[in-house]
Amino acid sequence: MWQQAHDTIVAVATAFGRGARQIIRISGPEAWQAARRVICGECLPVEQPLEPMVFATWLDWEGLPARLPCDVFSWPSGRSYTGQPVVELHTVCCGPLAHEIIARLRLRPARPGEFTLRAFLSGRVDLTQAEAVLGVVEAREARELQTALHQLAGGIGGPLRALREELLDLVADVEAGLDFAEEDLPFLSWEELETRVTAARTALEEINRWFEKRRGNTELPRVVLVGPPNAGKSTLFNALLSTERAIVSPVPGTTRDYLTAVCSHRGVSFELVDTAGLESWSAEVAPSGLDSTKALNALTDDRNSAIAGKIQVATQQAAQMADLRLLCWDATKYSPQTVPVDSDTHNSQTLLVLTKADLLPTGRSSSWPEGALLVSARCNSGLEILKDTIVNRLLAQQETSAGVVAVTAMRCRDALRRAADALHQAQELIHGRESEDLIATALRSALSSIGEITGEVYSEEILSRIFSRFCIGK
Repeated sequence: MWQQAHDTIVAVATAFGRGARQIIRISGPEAWQAARRVICGECLPVEQPLEPMVFATWLDWEGLPARLPCDVFSWPSGRSYTGQPVVELHTVCCGPLAHEIIARLRLRPARPGEFTLRAFLSGRVDLTQAEAVLGVVEAREARELQTALHQLAGGIGGPLRALREELLDLVADVEAGLDFAEEDLPFLSWEELETRVTAARTALEEINRWFEKRRGNTELPRVVLVGPPNAGKSTLFNALLSTERAIVSPVPGTTRDYLTAVCSHRGVSFELVDTAGLESWSAEVAPSGLDSTKALNALTDDRNSAIAGKIQVATQQAAQMADLRLLCWDATKYSPQTVPVDSDTHNSQTLLVLTKADLLPTGRSSSWPEGALLVSARCNSGLEILKDTIVNRLLAQQETSAGVVAVTAMRCRDALRRAADALHQAQELIHGRESEDLIATALRSALSSIGEITGEVYSEEILSRIFSRFCIGK
């Protein structure tokens, strides 16, 4: 596939269909001369400029019934996305016109992903950044776009390259010691060698955590409603979804199992989870207005049953797996002493939500905890602020733990494992004071595995598999 990376290619870079503008992208040594075949010759210099430039001109060839505006964007070799001379023709959006222009350019049509492939082969991007381009194109929501843009900016490639450079230096020092073994020159002590390999393993483990944060292409961050029984969780669940999904009742313990639904706000989607109330947080058995004896008997029966125990375990597990917990508490019953000690409300993964604000006495002024949100699901009060806060918390988590795009995570899982195994083997060899030749071999194995991720080590099969997923023009 890369054997033809030095000819000149062309493709439509925008989606076919209606639109205000259409971009035709050309890359290769003949890009400028090809563009001059369809553009007014008086408006363009004979040779491509040595600096990036834009020319406002029009399409021009014999038989064209009218002048059509066309902006010509020019990037010289070494200053473009592909590393080659690149020209883009920005003109009116029209499918038949695009086909006519490409026919008159007389260039080879680009294959899927070939522009990004050339960027990779010329060293403009590494393989993880090339895959991030695909991640940007395929992003379905703001969270996935943020992850892809972070990776495109070198979010994962930078640490991998830094680790690879460290291992290259380490291998060079170990092999230098082998070359001058007869001279008895101390290049590396065993202690320094062990320290540097341990540091490399720590760096690799941190990188591996980035990959583990990519939990799949369809899995969304989880926002879990937790709190005592009858705290208004199910009512809030329905209000955030704007639909009646959960059964709402004043009887404590109505929610027996957790419910899930997808909620979207400001282009960010997340999985909203309604859970059963945690009995250990309950200060009352039954609300006023109910037959307290019947309620007490029902709850007592539940507590004595295996089912009730499983419900509580399921709630606790859902809370532990949450990206964000909404700790719901009845505002009319709130005081600093009522919130249990085991509910940490002072962290980035927990948000205290005081519900049933409509039941507060008129004119009551209370000193609510810092960061707590006062809402009323019945009156739709505070819901927009709550949604904004949820989205802001999730986006903040993404910025600090962006993970990687799905295609990179799937491709690199085995290479990361092999790199970790090789570094572990090197550590074992060092502990046993084994041959430095064996240690260098283990380190080179780790280097090779890391190179597969960033693209220093590749094959035509790997590149074909990655870039065949791109659309033409990218």
